[in-house]
Amino acid sequence: MLSNTKSWQPIHNVTLINNMEYVVKQVARKLQFPHEVLGEPVPGTDSLASGALGIVLFYAELDRLYPDEQWDVVAHNYLVHVQAVINADMFDSFSLWSGLSAAPVVASILARDRGRYQNFIEKLHILIQPAIDEFIDQARGRIGNNLFMSDYDVIEGLAGISRYLLFFKEHPACKENLNKALSYIIQLSKNTQFNDESVPGWHIRSENQFLEVEKKRYPNGNFNLGISHGIAGPFALLSLALIEGIELEGQRDALRKFSSYYRKWKAQDEHGPIWPERISYEEEICGQMQNHFAHNASWCYGEPSIARVLWLAGKALGDSEIQSLAQQTYHSLVQRSVESLSFESPTFCHGYAGTLWMLQRMMMDTGPDAFEAYREKLVNQILSDFNDNHTYGFQDIEHGQFRDLPGLLVGAAGVALVLLSCLSMDEPEWDCIFLLK
Repeated sequence: MLSNTKSWQPIHNVTLINNMEYVVKQVARKLQFPHEVLGEPVPGTDSLASGALGIVLFYAELDRLYPDEQWDVVAHNYLVHVQAVINADMFDSFSLWSGLSAAPVVASILARDRGRYQNFIEKLHILIQPAIDEFIDQARGRIGNNLFMSDYDVIEGLAGISRYLLFFKEHPACKENLNKALSYIIQLSKNTQFNDESVPGWHIRSENQFLEVEKKRYPNGNFNLGISHGIAGPFALLSLALIEGIELEGQRDALRKFSSYYRKWKAQDEHGPIWPERISYEEEICGQMQNHFAHNASWCYGEPSIARVLWLAGKALGDSEIQSLAQQTYHSLVQRSVESLSFESPTFCHGYAGTLWMLQRMMMDTGPDAFEAYREKLVNQILSDFNDNHTYGFQDIEHGQFRDLPGLLVGAAGVALVLLSCLSMDEPEWDCIFLLK
């Protein structure tokens, strides 16, 4: 039976709350001077992923929870850094995670209902919209013959860019480009021809894979299932748009096709549903998995993000069966020991903070009873990774390499932001950028 409970579920353990507040404030102090953290305003230092825009979200949340402590001043100083990059024409792109599309969203979240940054936001719309219009036209032309993941994904492509457009859906130019982007995703959901076979339209050829190792591993290309670079991002965006009342012809059919695709490739381990990160062309044609894969609890490619996307699709379509699969996946997550998640890092993208946040988000929709104890285990794991001697308190660890990074996606700001919002008495806005709401 699916719960109709829909209320934010903050941490209640007083000792845990005190420890979390201490760690969050320590990270806030370590990050409070933009010039020390980011240096001069050069390309990349403005980004949502690793630069100023992601850090602004952390201080915006601090300002929301502790409005008398002037954290909004620190956030503003980081926005000044972003403005300097824009003024010098040094921004990398118009994408959500490395470009300018995040800037209006971040400024709006920081402003809340105080009327701030409206001129800044409007000037950004004017700058961004023509570039997005051109990007959509170029991406549409590559469907079926020369598709790149960065055409459609969350990090660089239209799924991420469209989350910005959806955030400002009442703005005329944003609304127009949002409809174009949704039409693109609907077109992407349809089959195309490759090697005289009919395959899903999100097929990425071998030569268009990110990494050389992937080009060799997939000589006929693959189908990416993750949320960061895979079709789960466009899938989530279509659902979120429908939930917000925006529906185009073919949108529901596309959602059903994506849902069926994930159900088709679902496997089971001893705890519950698991999905591969990618489906090879050969597997797609024969209809069976040929490569071994295991459970993954990360945001970028893991079961919790896929299940969250399925939950949103079920909500959009009014399909309780899809939502039941999502809920089953989360129930299986909490049957796994925290140690078995095998994360090296506490960070959001591929670490404990991302898993904690996705669990926190699902607790609002399904109720806390089944998940509360596991949430506390994840919080304690993250707190154990904090070290005041580290530059920013938390380190990103990947393939045994330890890195002191300040940002949102794989840095200390993202970890602290998750801890902070788990203390909040009501839900935040910031996780829209991860396409989780």
